[in-house]
Amino acid sequence: MNPLVSVLMPCYNSARTLPMALASLKAQTYENWECVFVDDGSTDRPEDIIAAADDPRIRYFRLERNMGRGVAQQVTLDRARGQFIAMLDASDTVRAGLDAC
Repeated sequence: MNPLVSVLMPCYNSARTLPMALASLKAQTYENWECVFVDDGSTDRPEDIIAAADDPRIRYFRLERNMGRGVAQQVTLDRARGQFIAMLDASDTVRAGLDAC
C-alpha cells in the first residue's frame, strides 16, 4: 500500500539535529506516511542515524557529492509515493503536523 503522506527531508551535514527530527516524525499518531530522506553528500554519516531509527517508512537515498538544496529537494519529490507532500528539514521537529491528517 502506498503511503498517503510523503515527508520530504533533504539533508546536508545535519547529524547533530537529525535524531530529534526523526524522533518527532516517528512520534506522530498518524502512521500512513513515508519519509523520503536524501543525503546531499554529507560528511557526517546520516546513514548511521537513519539505520538506528529502524523504521521501514524512512527511505534513504544518497547523492555522491553536495549538489545543493534545490537538487536534493527535487530528488525527494521525484522519489515520493504519497498523495500528499510535507517538508521537514533535518533541523526541524514536527509539532502537530501529521496528526491533523
